[in-house]
Amino acid sequence: MKVTHVQQWCLRLRNRAKLFLITCIMLAVVVNFILVSAMYSEDWGHISFFKDAKRQGNKPSRLQLKPNSQENQIHAESPKCMFYASSSKKTLFEFHKSHYMTVSVNGRLGNQMFKYASLLGVAAQYGFSPFLRQKSLLFSAFQSQKYFYHVSMKNDVSFEEHHAGIYDCRIHNLTQSKNITLNGYFQSWKYFHHIRQEVRKLFQFTDDIIRRATKALNKFHPGNRTLIGVHVRRGDMNTPRELQRGYKVADLKYFRKVFEYFRYEIENALFIVVSDSVSWVKANLAADDVVISETGIAYLDMAILAQCKHSIITSGTFGWWGAYLAGGKTVYYKDYPKPKSWLSEQYNKMDYYPPNWIPM
Repeated sequence: MKVTHVQQWCLRLRNRAKLFLITCIMLAVVVNFILVSAMYSEDWGHISFFKDAKRQGNKPSRLQLKPNSQENQIHAESPKCMFYASSSKKTLFEFHKSHYMTVSVNGRLGNQMFKYASLLGVAAQYGFSPFLRQKSLLFSAFQSQKYFYHVSMKNDVSFEEHHAGIYDCRIHNLTQSKNITLNGYFQSWKYFHHIRQEVRKLFQFTDDIIRRATKALNKFHPGNRTLIGVHVRRGDMNTPRELQRGYKVADLKYFRKVFEYFRYEIENALFIVVSDSVSWVKANLAADDVVISETGIAYLDMAILAQCKHSIITSGTFGWWGAYLAGGKTVYYKDYPKPKSWLSEQYNKMDYYPPNWIPM
């Protein structure tokens, strides 16, 4: 009996040891999952601007913008950025009042919008007062003129980006002892994702442009149909020189595929096409559910795209912004730019296209 009792005790002890071991393994799995999730979340992998108060020594930006909590889960597979918090001891008000940031504004509408939005995003990160020196296309196209004024900056330095369409991690380490001029294209949603609601508000077209865009759309008698904005860019990108550099126009196969996709997904869709090659569109994309806007005015065409529910884009910043302002579902031409070309080295698709957009 004594031996049996010892055996039973040993058996119970062994069972408890197994249970303890299983519990430890499960706990280790949970902890490992949490750590891995943290490493690849926005606050670890891609150093974000979302927690400005913590990163700037409890100095939130004057813009006081908070991202949508549901969209905070978005992260990008981009190079990791190291961020060094500012050691400035000035109060936020004093700093904002005495430190300015601007951007060189040139190029056409889409390029200027990227520069403006990125300026606001970077300025919000550091607490700088942003402004635009020039009365550009943006000044006449959009309602808000909040940041259009002139400042004669002294004690300023320039920040030059490395690549037009690759998020530059060095933007997290700017000096806070001088005024700053940003030079480059800054074509990445990451520069301003943390203030996206403010950006969309600032890019509200003037009442006159909205009225004219609505009038142009009403000519197509859309009724209750779901509008799909389509931007077809070919002209300047279809020259031998640009093709050699890596620019690439979307082929007919892409349009057939993406049109079929939306026709399957959305009942009674109406495709509103904006293009710099209207003759090509008429010859290749004609259909009962396809109409063409021929205003010939950049900001008016973008306002038309912005009023659509979903978007189809090919290449270029004009279509990018039309889709961004429209919201909804966006499909883009995945073969742009041409692989292993000069242009492909200037862009990282993870940085250029928002992660919820669909390549096709």
